[in-house]
Amino acid sequence: MRLTPSFLNTFSSTLDRITEECASLPLSFEISYSLNGVSMSADEIAGKSGSVEITVKMKNNDAHVVRVNGKDVTMYSPMIVVGGVTMNENNFQNISVKNGKSVGNGNNQVALLVGFPGINDSLGLTQLPQNGETEVQYSFDDTFVISADVEKFELGNIMLAAIP
Repeated sequence: MRLTPSFLNTFSSTLDRITEECASLPLSFEISYSLNGVSMSADEIAGKSGSVEITVKMKNNDAHVVRVNGKDVTMYSPMIVVGGVTMNENNFQNISVKNGKSVGNGNNQVALLVGFPGINDSLGLTQLPQNGETEVQYSFDDTFVISADVEKFELGNIMLAAIP
């Protein structure tokens, strides 16, 4: 079964509604699209051609304040998120994945994502010096960008799974 952008928007809206009703979901995801640098909805980008970017942002919502060495610290429940999306090479060319990998078999490319949302804050990595101030930059990715040249944009499922 091939999912259309219209279905994905409906699914996203349903997921947003469920998230509001069940405020205890531990993770949330934001998926956005742009074509030739212009932000578009899934419905708008369907069937179009050009330079596409698909951005997947992961957020850990399961925060807890704990006391560490006499200070209150926000810690997130550790969860690893894995995901991927298959792209037909007849439609997608020059595929790259920022903070992920792309593998193919000559017919399809699969963009692979692995994230650890919330861990940077839990470990205080966001407070370490960034590039230029130190030789080593520590961070775990929670935002991924899939870039490609596309003819007649059509995308299957973006599959994500979380492991606590």
